[in-house]
Amino acid sequence: MNRAGLNAHAVNAAAEIGAVASLAGDEEILSFACVAHAYPKTAAALPSGITRYYCKLTGTPDLILPLKLFSVRHRVDTASYYNIVIPSYDYVAGIAARPLGQIVIWSDTDGVEEELMRGSLGDIRTDRGPNSQSITISGNASRAATPRATYVLSEALYAYSTFEGDQRLRIKPRAAIRPGDTVRYGGVFFEVGLVSWSVSNAGATMEVATVAPE
Repeated sequence: MNRAGLNAHAVNAAAEIGAVASLAGDEEILSFACVAHAYPKTAAALPSGITRYYCKLTGTPDLILPLKLFSVRHRVDTASYYNIVIPSYDYVAGIAARPLGQIVIWSDTDGVEEELMRGSLGDIRTDRGPNSQSITISGNASRAATPRATYVLSEALYAYSTFEGDQRLRIKPRAAIRPGDTVRYGGVFFEVGLVSWSVSNAGATMEVATVAPE
């Protein structure tokens, strides 16, 4: 949906949703853990080690967006890609009011935050039905240049290899790993060409591979 279409949606929805402001304070913001549970940001106490994921659209003020699911893909020598699904139509006006904002996704584990990606506001689609509604945003993201590093992995959920040298590991998410880094798991050792994230209510997984699949 283009910006004009989004603004039209915002005008048509204004009577039913009112003005949308930054969500803060006691507003419950759903996030996702590596176990299959979602927690509000304002929960008094969370189990140690739970990773929560958050998303915002920058502006004045920033707009915190609830997440149903998201995916992020970092490729070597090309722009990153993101896709997020917001489980509510109520954020249309707030998004339309920030056309130059950036989508930012970050994680929080025991108070330690890591940014997963930051990108311009991309393509926007709204879906409304009798029992559900959502906003989907997808686009490209830039990533800051960081020194290449080697990561030794203690476990993998899935390992794939071919005689031609292609390697792929599915692991618990580690936000610091980027294309160009090297990963080591047991006897597997390769330079990362692709990093893919997938996070939903069911949990979070990350895949690192030598090359992007066709």
